[in-house]
Order: sequence, then structure tokens, then C-alpha cells
Amino acid sequence: MPRLNRSLSDFSSEELRGIFEYSDGQLLWKLPRVSWIKVGDVAGYTRKDGYVVVYFFGKPRLVHRIVWRMFHEDIPDLLDHIDQNPSNNRIENLRPSNKGENAYNSGRPKNNTSGVRGVSRTKSGWVSSTKEGDKYVRTSFRCLGEAIKHRHNFEQRRAGQWLETTM
Repeated sequence: MPRLNRSLSDFSSEELRGIFEYSDGQLLWKLPRVSWIKVGDVAGYTRKDGYVVVYFFGKPRLVHRIVWRMFHEDIPDLLDHIDQNPSNNRIENLRPSNKGENAYNSGRPKNNTSGVRGVSRTKSGWVSSTKEGDKYVRTSFRCLGEAIKHRHNFEQRRAGQWLETTM
């Protein structure tokens, strides 16, 4: 009898490919575990936060992690959706990351007034906020364009491939 509550890393890529078929970022059931699910049905549902979840072997699983595991033997602690769309689980849209790299690709906060992450308005102009080591540095500018350029240069140095291209 199969053990319930197995960790995703306990499943081999081959086992997962025996349960699911991968098709354009979606998982389709190959081996349904209940009578109301048919072979070929799309596996899972989309949560309010946009992530797709499938319930199998006793617990909910994030589909992007299953997709990654189907193609790779390792499973990183964090996976990043390159296009920032948590429902886009195409394998080419996923990459391993750490907390810092994932944060660089998270987009701007909704309350952002400048249109650029790390740049904000003050009474006398604009401020570009950066973090150098353990210190936060706020550099003042009269012109929004100068503040944006300063922040963009910082992010290029710091983030490399993780720089959000839609700045």
C-alpha cells in the first residue's frame, strides 16, 4: 500500500510522469485516484493568489513544484516564475532561486508612487533606496529620472539575471 503524506522529493520523476502528463504548463491525470476524475482531466485548481494546487497522496501540492520535479531530479527550496505569473507553470518559465533573487522578480508594491521599485517621492524631490550589505542607503535627487537611473544601476549591479525587465 502506498505511503500517504509523502514529501514531493520522495517521488521520482518517473513516478510523477506515471501519475501526471505534462502539457503546456498543465498537469493532466494519467492515473486518477478517485472515481470522479477521468484520465486526461486537468489536475488541480487555481487558488486566489494565482498558484495552481493539486491534491494527491494526502496533501495539497503546488503544481509548479511537481512540474519542476518531473523534469529534474533535484527540487530547490524556492522556484521563481520568470514572468511573475504564478499560474504559468511551463517548465521554461520556472527557475530555481533563493529569497533575495525571488524578491527581485516580485514586481512593484501596489502603493508605489514613482512606478519604480525603490524610488519614492519626498517633499523636496525623489529618493532612491538601496541596501548595501546590512545598511540601507537613501540617496536624494531633485529629478525623478535621476533617481530612477540610480536605482536601475544599483539593481543591474546587484541582481544580474534577476533584474525585472519591465521596470
